[in-house]
Amino acid sequence: MSITVRQVLERLAEFGDERVLARDRKLGAGDAQYGVRLGEIRKVAKEIGTGHEQALALWEAGNLVARLLAILVSNP
Repeated sequence: MSITVRQVLERLAEFGDERVLARDRKLGAGDAQYGVRLGEIRKVAKEIGTGHEQALALWEAGNLVARLLAILVSNP
């Protein structure tokens, strides 16, 4: 992975939206998330490409948005 998980999380946090964050919390997502729209998560997935190791590292971050990204970049 040429970009670290921390860098990916920082990139995702840039797209955070308070309304999305509030909606996701209301739906039970908790505080481990940034409130990022799926379209923005898809953009980041396209930027970083696919890879099993990337997906595992993102999943281990435990953040809802990181886990959604992990699903998009996984390549079993």
